Amino acid sequence: MVWVLLATVSGCSLALTGPDPTRPSTTRPECDTGKGLVGLDGVVGGAFALGSLSALGSDAPEAAALTALVAVAFIASAARGNGVVNRCREAFALYEGQGPVMADRPRITEDPYEPVPAQRPIKRPVQPIPVQPVVQNPPTQPPVQHPPPRPTQRPAAPAPDEDWSDFWTEVP
Repeated sequence: MVWVLLATVSGCSLALTGPDPTRPSTTRPECDTGKGLVGLDGVVGGAFALGSLSALGSDAPEAAALTALVAVAFIASAARGNGVVNRCREAFALYEGQGPVMADRPRITEDPYEPVPAQRPIKRPVQPIPVQPVVQNPPTQPPVQHPPPRPTQRPAAPAPDEDWSDFWTEVP
C-alpha cells in the first residue's frame, strides 16, 4: 500500500520548468532551481529498484518486472528534472554575470551602429598569395627502356642426405 501511495505522490521532477529560451537576456529567468523533487524521485526510484530485486529474489517475476518498470520511470524523471534544474541555474548565473559564458563575451562600450568608431584599429587589406599557373600539357619524355635482367645461376643444392639440406640455400 505504501508503494502505491509513493507512486502517486512523487514523479514531480517532470513538473519542473526550465528557463525560457526566447527570454531576453535583460530579464530574470523564471524557472525552478531547487533539487528537492529530483532527490525525492531518485530515492523513490531507488526504493522501487530494491523492491524489484527483493521480488526477484523471492521468485515473484511479475512483481519484480512491475516494480522495475516503476523504478525506471522514477529514475528517468529524476534525471530529466536534474537537467532542467542545471539549465535553470546556468541561466541565473548568466543573468547575474557570474557564468563562464559572460567572461568570454566581449564588452561593447561603444555604439555598434556608429559609422566610424573612434578607438578601433585600422584593418589593412590582405595581399593575395600569387598562384602558380597550372601547366595543362606538360612535355612528355619517352619512357626509358631498360634491358631485361640477366638470369642468375643458382648453385647446386646440397646433397639430400645431409641434415640441413632443406634449410640451406647458398646465395652467390
